[in-house]
Amino acid sequence: MRPEMSAFSHNKEKLRVAAYCRVSTKHTEQLESLEIQKSYFETVIRENPNWSLVKIYSDVGSALRTKTGLVIGR
Repeated sequence: MRPEMSAFSHNKEKLRVAAYCRVSTKHTEQLESLEIQKSYFETVIRENPNWSLVKIYSDVGSALRTKTGLVIGR
């Protein structure tokens, strides 16, 4: 899936963009997948001249459900 590349012709300021990548375990295949995800988002964001990469966030670990809601990366 590739995000739509929209032009901001009415505004000369670049859209500040961040990405979030995640895997659920520390297995080698998952860690390789994490690097592939990061690389993908870096490329897609840098290819759009109207976007400015702020940060790529990543998480290794499972999401847990608690009584109060979803907890990510614990």
